[in-house]
Amino acid sequence: MTIPVILFTLFSCITAVVVPWLGVVVYYLLAVGQLSALWPQDFGDSRSSLYISLATLVGLGVATATRQVDYRRLGHLPNLLMMLLVVIVNLSVANSPYDGFEDVKMSALSPLEILDIFNKIMVIYFAAVLLIDTRFKLIFLLTVIGGVLMYYTLWANKIYVTSEFWRFGDNGRLNGPLGIYYDENYLAMLFLLATPIFYYMSVGTSSRIIRYGLWFSIPFTWHALFLTGSRGALASLAVVCVYIFFRSYNKKASVILVIGLVVAVIDQSGHLLTRIDGTVKVEEVERDRAFVENTDSDDFSEVIIDPRLISWQVGLKLARDYPLLGVGPGNFMRAFTQYDDSEPHVAHNTFIQFAANCGVIAGMIYLYFLFIRLKTVFKKPDPEKKYPNGLHRDYLDDMLNGLFVAFYCVAFFLDLMVLEILYFVFLVGYCKYALDRSKRKRGRGLIASIYRWKQGSRQQVEETDLDATAGVTLPTPASALYANSQLPDNTATNRYAKSA
Repeated sequence: MTIPVILFTLFSCITAVVVPWLGVVVYYLLAVGQLSALWPQDFGDSRSSLYISLATLVGLGVATATRQVDYRRLGHLPNLLMMLLVVIVNLSVANSPYDGFEDVKMSALSPLEILDIFNKIMVIYFAAVLLIDTRFKLIFLLTVIGGVLMYYTLWANKIYVTSEFWRFGDNGRLNGPLGIYYDENYLAMLFLLATPIFYYMSVGTSSRIIRYGLWFSIPFTWHALFLTGSRGALASLAVVCVYIFFRSYNKKASVILVIGLVVAVIDQSGHLLTRIDGTVKVEEVERDRAFVENTDSDDFSEVIIDPRLISWQVGLKLARDYPLLGVGPGNFMRAFTQYDDSEPHVAHNTFIQFAANCGVIAGMIYLYFLFIRLKTVFKKPDPEKKYPNGLHRDYLDDMLNGLFVAFYCVAFFLDLMVLEILYFVFLVGYCKYALDRSKRKRGRGLIASIYRWKQGSRQQVEETDLDATAGVTLPTPASALYANSQLPDNTATNRYAKSA
């Protein structure tokens, strides 16, 4: 590690112990931002993420000892289902019908490697659901990730302007932080998620400079996405823009957004996608010749046309034949050869990946997190409730709905089971769910009855409407280090609501 990285890691670890929710923020900054891939000379061989994770867990222990953590959150249905998912994934590895590991395709991860990555992700996930417990913390986390996406947008457009073609692979697609799957679609996913984050962050600010700056940045995220050549991300972007059009706080801005996307697609992406489509087909022909005995057969032609269709069919058959625990993570391509004679491919669909690898229940848990967000899409706002910044509904709901729509659309074409960004999306969705739930009247459930810790400052925050525009009640300084992190987001005069 270089000296700046050492200092960054040391400072982050100290911060994570003292204020553990900031440790969560730094962890996702490293994980979603893939800094080790962006700056391999600095972060490539460092273990900053591990050290910060451990420091965050220590901070969680300190916060628990000082009675600052509400463990009742683990009893909420989304977290109970996530615990069930952890059990299922571990059992699916232990009870896989395939013994050992055979590397059917280059760069494939073994079941134990996948399990190790998954369990580490889940440890931080459960720490995060306990620590990101106020609206301010959630907005801060989303803002930091928005800053990461802004950096990547500038980075990608700089490469295009300066003609740094060495950043492009042999297939003409922009290379970058590819994640564990070594796929350019991961980079495209970051630019895809930038559109709803930038648009709705502009709604949440009262500064016109920041608002128009975020709006102006959105077309540059589109251009960066075009450079990756991800057709799935491009289709998902269209869906997201349609969602924003119907859930906009400024109709003129939403119309400009949709028209701008159409113009951008016509002007910039057509020739790139055509070239990539031809390149991919040629590569598929060369690879599949080694796996198909009769190159004149109909099966070979079908694989060339769209290998995803074959993968989906195989995945559904695997889910049918192994509905309880699947074939085990990392064994999809190994089982593929028993259902089809073409070259083994990955599932090319996150739901099918969960269902085929870990069983149908795991696939349904994956879909559940989308379901709890979609319920808010058609929910009518309460006319008697005061929403943030004087708006007629909560802009955070629309931002998260846009994130989920974007992610689940692109995940229809990709395998993302052990990718950090999947669980980041789950995390922010749950945090908003918990905040909405905390404002309802509490029942006398078993967990609530067992939990007896006194949290004067926290209870005061929960009972106070932090989103009120007419005055804000701050928590009492029972524990300054943690109470200060519960300050509400911007409640200043809403100039944007008037202009919208």
